[in-house]
Amino acid sequence: MENKTKLSRIDRAIADNIPDITSSFEENAGIVQDFILFILHRMQFDLFGFATFKLSDFTNATGRHRPTLSYLVDRFEKGLEKAPERGGYKFQTVFDFALYEMMQKNLIFEKAYTTIEGNREIKLEAIRIISDLKITYDPQNKKTKIYQVKISNELLNGFVRRYYTIDFQAYKKIGKGRGGDERKTFMIYIAKLRHILWSKNMRTTTLALNQLVQAAGIKAVEPKHKKQNVKRLLDTVRTKTGFPLEYEFISGNAAYAYFVKLTFPYTPFPFKGEHVFYVDLIDSLKLYYLKYNQNTEGFQEWLTDSNQGMEPKVYHLKRCFYKRTLKELTDVEAIHMIKFGLDFSKT
Repeated sequence: MENKTKLSRIDRAIADNIPDITSSFEENAGIVQDFILFILHRMQFDLFGFATFKLSDFTNATGRHRPTLSYLVDRFEKGLEKAPERGGYKFQTVFDFALYEMMQKNLIFEKAYTTIEGNREIKLEAIRIISDLKITYDPQNKKTKIYQVKISNELLNGFVRRYYTIDFQAYKKIGKGRGGDERKTFMIYIAKLRHILWSKNMRTTTLALNQLVQAAGIKAVEPKHKKQNVKRLLDTVRTKTGFPLEYEFISGNAAYAYFVKLTFPYTPFPFKGEHVFYVDLIDSLKLYYLKYNQNTEGFQEWLTDSNQGMEPKVYHLKRCFYKRTLKELTDVEAIHMIKFGLDFSKT
């Protein structure tokens, strides 16, 4: 598949607990949220390896300004605190330090998140975002850096099984301008609503105005001001992003009590075939891996190492790809996808 799809994924455990990103990462919360969307989008193509990108790829995808991510963290620049250092490399720019924190710290949920996978109930109290990070750079010109990131097993599992779909272009567009991080968070909320409705073959839901106020982080107190702010935000979603959304305010029984009817014009999930493909492929490869290994923790390292298990990876990729597309890959095509990214343009 060409890396042009508008749809991305976000782990449900994260989307259902967005405020916990701020609690865990504080000043870097907006960058962390953007990075999760960005890296899961890359995973649609880089499933078998490190997701490789430059800072410009991240900024182009998320709408962030490159200079602000390249500045030194203020307290490091002022000498109030030393930047963390590994192997002689200092994680002192805003972006590098955010990556370092995602590798060192877990995203901790205030309330444990439970989900059903197969016949098992999975309880998540925290998720690590990055399990491995490589930075390639010229010591004489550190502006030219290549980042290679491997996501955690928890995030990989969320990508395959436990996710909401989100329009990545709409997410980027809504973030432009002042207050962009808050609008991006609201966009995740709207995308989550749409995903849930569509999964139930529904298009419409009615919510109390205060639910949208809370989701948007609106500070207004008076009901009429809350309504004005929500209206302005929903209009922005429609006009600034092109996201298909219809809304209508409904008066409640009490004075100044409002509800909002939201309608999402239905189109079939373009991810349905890909979802089946990813689950089938990961399950098949994990079953193969567990035949010869007792430690499931090593699965992702094996999956992303192109020097290990190439023959079974080729076999299972070809089999799953054929089931998904009715197109048979050659061994050479399969090896190329494993090393350089999945490609559904052959469908």
